[in-house]
Amino acid sequence: MDYHKKIAKFGLDIGAVKVRPTKPFNWVAGDIMPVYNDNRLFLEHPSYRRLFAECFAKIISDENIACDVIAGTANSGIPFSTTLADLLEKPLIYVRKNSKGHGMENQIEGIDSESDLLRDKNVILIKDLISTGETSMNAINAIRNKNGNCNYCFSIFDYEFPVSKNDFESLNPPCQVRSLLTYDQLFEVAKNSDYFNKQEIQLLEEWRKDPFNWSKKYNF
Repeated sequence: MDYHKKIAKFGLDIGAVKVRPTKPFNWVAGDIMPVYNDNRLFLEHPSYRRLFAECFAKIISDENIACDVIAGTANSGIPFSTTLADLLEKPLIYVRKNSKGHGMENQIEGIDSESDLLRDKNVILIKDLISTGETSMNAINAIRNKNGNCNYCFSIFDYEFPVSKNDFESLNPPCQVRSLLTYDQLFEVAKNSDYFNKQEIQLLEEWRKDPFNWSKKYNF
């Protein structure tokens, strides 16, 4: 299923994936990076919302992955988890970064805070993108703390940073990642489509080798 090329090209065309090697972005954590991902821009396009759900469903079917509940991360994972849950006709929940400070003080929405409905259920977590993995770890642990089995995390885009890979593998049991598009796949599509000149390609290749020290090396 060669969907990653279609997603990469369309993402670049609409600005859902922005790549600026010579004018990098400030990420929320303070890191300076040449790539910025905003999958929310796909929401305008019903065909791509449907494509993501169909691709996720095909992965589940092809790999025979047990799935009882679909979970999305708040907020960006909610629309993509919703389309998948609707397609598969599965229960849907979403996971906040932290518990609410009022009312029932829920961290997981869609189940009663005092219920045990997730016990032994196979929950697939949906994120729009994976960078450092912190949000994913938080959501996986929240689901597991409710006795759910969360051993798969699906995403539209994955930077494939070693730190996130190590976090997923360090969980007990490990959580497997399935992503529709990775940075390396994106880079190959962009490079072969003449999106960048030679200098920009070199900067992006250097960033891939050492993303968290790249900006210092080039004085950004």
